[in-house]
Amino acid sequence: MTQLIKVAGWEGAARLNVVFVHGLGGHPYDTWRRARGAETFWPDWLARDIAGLSAWTLAYDAPPSNWLGTAMPIQDRARNVLESLLGVRKLRDAPLVFICHSLGGLIVKQLLRAADARRAYGDAEAADLIACVKGIVFLATPHTGSAHATLLETLRLIAWPSPSTLDLVKNDANLRELNVWYRNWPSSIQHKVFYEKRSTSVGVIVADDSADPGLLRVEPIGIDADHIEICKHGGQSAAKQAVQG
Repeated sequence: MTQLIKVAGWEGAARLNVVFVHGLGGHPYDTWRRARGAETFWPDWLARDIAGLSAWTLAYDAPPSNWLGTAMPIQDRARNVLESLLGVRKLRDAPLVFICHSLGGLIVKQLLRAADARRAYGDAEAADLIACVKGIVFLATPHTGSAHATLLETLRLIAWPSPSTLDLVKNDANLRELNVWYRNWPSSIQHKVFYEKRSTSVGVIVADDSADPGLLRVEPIGIDADHIEICKHGGQSAAKQAVQG
């Protein structure tokens, strides 16, 4: 189930909407905090620090294995998320920024592709949503896939990888096509790209080259964090600055 949750900000008209999109195996709250409670939940203090900002978090199912639940392929999930965003009129009343961890960045790219197709057919709501998107922050997004997803695919009989995991296989043809489309898609969206420089217990999840979307005049920045920590309070000052900019 997909749900867009407003977690902080003004009750009235916002000057800026920020939507946090978690990744594979992520959580709408736990992905963005180190511990229970608002003190480490940085969407909350971001809204306090920036006047007029409303923070939203997206909840959707993305288990890495079918043993843990069910998931949709990226294309289906993106269309599903797009419908949720279009159902919130407030998101089309102010500039919109997405902050995306891992798989979340691919879903946002794909939903913009779906919205662009609907705009071409005269969908005014989709056109208005695209016009509001002013920035995207990619946090360790595997634009060309992850070797760890490839390993799970190799161990298919044991791991039973979900469709979301299979979408992340290194050099997957669909990911290459999406990345090429996005690089050539004409838009005025500003981007910040951050990648992990520390290993988890199983190694680096998203390598430097995969975290680079290849966008013109966008320089990826390494962060002293692993794949899990890169999206939590204490390691995201650069991402906060990107939103303020």
